[in-house]
Amino acid sequence: MFCCSVCYEEYTYKETFINECGHRFCIKCWRENIIQQIQSDWHQVHCMEQGCNCVVKIEDIMTHCLIQDICMLNMYCERLTFKTFEDNICECPKCRCEMITFEKEYKTT
Repeated sequence: MFCCSVCYEEYTYKETFINECGHRFCIKCWRENIIQQIQSDWHQVHCMEQGCNCVVKIEDIMTHCLIQDICMLNMYCERLTFKTFEDNICECPKCRCEMITFEKEYKTT
């Protein structure tokens, strides 16, 4: 059995998730914390251990069903994608829509 240091309830190890930083909490607390972080417009989800800045990978979030709301999961994935390509987004000189380029020389100034 494992005692979650957030809610102080006991869980089996199958009912917990350990992040790559080594911090383990119950799935219930992880889910609540992740929802709070996403609703606070954080662009990445971090470990909830005080002082730990380790990111919770999207692969782990999906594998362990840490986000059950499909709309919220899609919103988070879109936010991660946007942040990934943020430096490569430029305005199309013809129609003024935003587009993603992968070659810096295609940007117009």
